[in-house]
Amino acid sequence: MKKTHFKIFAALLPLLLASCSLFSSREVEADEASRRMTREYFSQMIFNSDGLSFDTENFLRGNLMRENFDDDPVASLRKINSYYQISGESQYLEIAADLCRWLALRSDPETAIRYHLAAFYYCRSAAQNSQKRKDANGNQAARFFYGYRMLLIYNEACYGLFSYLRTHHLLNLDSFELEDVEGRKFVFAPGEYHLSLPREQIADYLPCPDYQVEKLSQKNMRLGLGLPLIGVVKKKNFYQNLHTPTGLTIPVTMLAFFNENQDHSFTVKTLFLDASQKEAFYWDNSKFEFKDIPLALDFSTPLAYFLGKIPEQNLISLMLNPDEAEKSNGLYMLEPYQPDKIPVVFVHGLMSSPGTWSQMINSLRNNPEIRHKYQFWFYYYSSGVPVPVSGKNLCDALYAVQKELCKTDAEKKNFENMVIIGHSMGGLITRTLIQQNSHELAEGLSGQSWAELTKDLKPDDIVELEKLLNFPPLPIHRVIFMAVPHRGSAMAKWSIARFGSRLITFPASLFSSIVTLRNIFKGNYKLLPELNQFYTGIDNLDPDSRFTKALKKTSINQRIIYHSIIGDQDGDNLLGGSDGVVPYWSSHLDGAASELVVKSGHSVHRQPAAIREVMRILLLHGKEIK
Repeated sequence: MKKTHFKIFAALLPLLLASCSLFSSREVEADEASRRMTREYFSQMIFNSDGLSFDTENFLRGNLMRENFDDDPVASLRKINSYYQISGESQYLEIAADLCRWLALRSDPETAIRYHLAAFYYCRSAAQNSQKRKDANGNQAARFFYGYRMLLIYNEACYGLFSYLRTHHLLNLDSFELEDVEGRKFVFAPGEYHLSLPREQIADYLPCPDYQVEKLSQKNMRLGLGLPLIGVVKKKNFYQNLHTPTGLTIPVTMLAFFNENQDHSFTVKTLFLDASQKEAFYWDNSKFEFKDIPLALDFSTPLAYFLGKIPEQNLISLMLNPDEAEKSNGLYMLEPYQPDKIPVVFVHGLMSSPGTWSQMINSLRNNPEIRHKYQFWFYYYSSGVPVPVSGKNLCDALYAVQKELCKTDAEKKNFENMVIIGHSMGGLITRTLIQQNSHELAEGLSGQSWAELTKDLKPDDIVELEKLLNFPPLPIHRVIFMAVPHRGSAMAKWSIARFGSRLITFPASLFSSIVTLRNIFKGNYKLLPELNQFYTGIDNLDPDSRFTKALKKTSINQRIIYHSIIGDQDGDNLLGGSDGVVPYWSSHLDGAASELVVKSGHSVHRQPAAIREVMRILLLHGKEIK
């Protein structure tokens, strides 16, 4: 460098160091973002990696409040609130609510609740302010919060409030007071419970965010207002014939609403709403009203919690020892009985359990029309018991439930529109319920007409025989058969199947029935050959068994609509194949309202395509019965 240039540089150095842009006139530029930064572009406008929203962080830095906020957050909140009082602009309420949320997440529980209450205050003020906003058509904004971020802040405040009340045993207290960080007083009124069960029948409420759903193919939830909860039902049978399973849960959404009093304190009302009955809410007070507020919904977490609490069972043992399952046999509800909804009854297959329907039930509940129209039950039985016996037990259970629960014409109508879905052996059990003639199966087993079978019997004996062998018309409107061996399965002839059948113990519950039948026929096994030896559920699957041949001869009641969903290992919509257990020729039924062949093994009821078909049928059923 020449001496002259050096002198010029030395003279300008203090000026250069004092300049705003050293050596460069470009103050702002946009470089290409990394893939991670691209993904964060949208999410940062909600909450960035530090927990504050882009707008809030931008505001603090733009107003030189970042350091002041860190030093004295409450003073900063008051300052932001004063900006709102002067301008009336909602952005200040959003920023204040966001800051309260951020501070609550970083505080101990006793301090956090005070920030959550302040967040509620700002959310409420924003909701009130949104009343003034109009959409393009001049109508009031229908949504409770017009900002996605404010909705999340409110819901997280609900979570913080509920956790505090539950931890401090305040949920059932009639009245108590709390203060937020800015000194506002909140007076809590007794909570309101709008549930499908009496309030005292709920043992506990658990926040859904505290649980991770596993093994369900999709999570059935919806964004909306409030905190989704798991309502854990106390172990109790509410009805004599419709059982309550261990660990039953109901989906609940918790809300907190605040009304301002004349002394500027706030009355807080907590509401617990049964999501199976209510999916929107109406909020009205002296300041404003909002109609059809969508509630936050979560149906999968309560279902997964319930399924996870069902005691482990050895399904092989239950099949081989029917007496072990005897105390658990029967109809069970998956949600509290609701007379305004149509029952859908699931019947599991061989060596299976009601848990096999988990994916289907979870997916069906994802459809709001189905949630509103139907309630789900299941039938539990030991697959070691003969199919006709399990069918008769289900028949009797359905009649008993109808008699116990259906008191009005409307309730009877919903019950009579029932849908039964049977998989594999469960479909055979269902088939016994829908005979055109209630004596057809008995006639097929005996090889004689009912008149011939009973012509020499005493009237009392005929009454007893009716109790054991008659399948009277049931209140069933539609049936869905899934991978059902209507004509048997060659698997039943395998050596391992025959060996397994011989291991099944004679159920004590059947002993008295067999004795009664033998006394009626006085040992004449020609009249009813089934009495000659004990047959098991596996024996009934043999294509050459007397039961299979008799069932083939029975006709399906003409008033019942039925559908077939069949598995095929090789592909969709193929005819003549097999699911590996049941061949097409055995699953196919002439006269079905629809038939769908799905690429699947024998567990076709777990396949998405089959579940979609069940959903289609239920939606169709709902429209046709109006």
